[in-house]
Amino acid sequence: MDDRGEGRALELMVEADEAGLRLDVFLVKRVEGLGRAGAKRVIAEGRVRVDGRVRRKGAMLSPGETVSLEGEPEIAEFDPLPDEAIPLRVVFEDEDFLVVDKPAGVPCHPLRPSERGTLANAIAARYPEAIPHGHHRREAGLLQRLDNQTSGLLLVARSLRGFEELGRMLATGAVDKRYKALCVGAVRAPQRIDLDVGHDARDRRKMRAVTELEAGEVRHPRQATTEILHSEVRGDRSLVELRVRAARRHQVRVHLAALGHPLVGDTLYGGPAIEGLDRHFLHASALSFRHFRTGEELAFASPLPPELEDVLAAAGFR
Repeated sequence: MDDRGEGRALELMVEADEAGLRLDVFLVKRVEGLGRAGAKRVIAEGRVRVDGRVRRKGAMLSPGETVSLEGEPEIAEFDPLPDEAIPLRVVFEDEDFLVVDKPAGVPCHPLRPSERGTLANAIAARYPEAIPHGHHRREAGLLQRLDNQTSGLLLVARSLRGFEELGRMLATGAVDKRYKALCVGAVRAPQRIDLDVGHDARDRRKMRAVTELEAGEVRHPRQATTEILHSEVRGDRSLVELRVRAARRHQVRVHLAALGHPLVGDTLYGGPAIEGLDRHFLHASALSFRHFRTGEELAFASPLPPELEDVLAAAGFR
């Protein structure tokens, strides 16, 4: 799921296996895209505190300490290396944007200048004009992000107008984004999930929905809404269609897990592993919106990948 502009402050807990790390090394390790020079700079600017106190860059950290970074992390900018070896399925293109269909297992963008094999590398090889029009140049025009294991449709800007107009439409919910997911248990539909989503204070890999019981365990929660539109139940599984507005990181996965219906294959959030499936069952299946230039109503659909169709057949949905 997409998640941009995350909070104005970042708090990170030092884990047991990070004992003895220097403060600047810890920041490079834990803050995506922040290089050593950037870590030293934010420490020198007094934007980093350990348990509320300013520390020098070489300070050794102890388990359980909280490192906070005020303001937006300064991400090292670079252009993604063009990589024509990565397949790129383009569903639609015009002068302003693309609609692409991302396979599971392909990251959206590189974290280091030398990295290849991401969707942004593939875009850079075929549509280099998109590079200046993303949130960062390394994202090559990507207006959305999906988790590595999530497949499906994404918008890519090819022009400044495309970036500005579609960015506004995504932020205001003018783009109808649909997902298909296979969940544990019998999911009721229709229903609306309104739970803020933030970083899990205990596990840096995870996000967490804010419930009354978990409010103290979530960092920097942000408003998030997921609509469950349809549900088809077979035994102890439900195939659901969902609509998401301004998506947060891991939003669908976290919201469904909070209801007691984790995704099949999503072991990070308590879902069961499925033999032969090395991903979670989540697919960005449809996008629709009105074209900002022409006024035309556009609608795009992506069929479920074969590995997900196989899971549905085995579960009695096909």
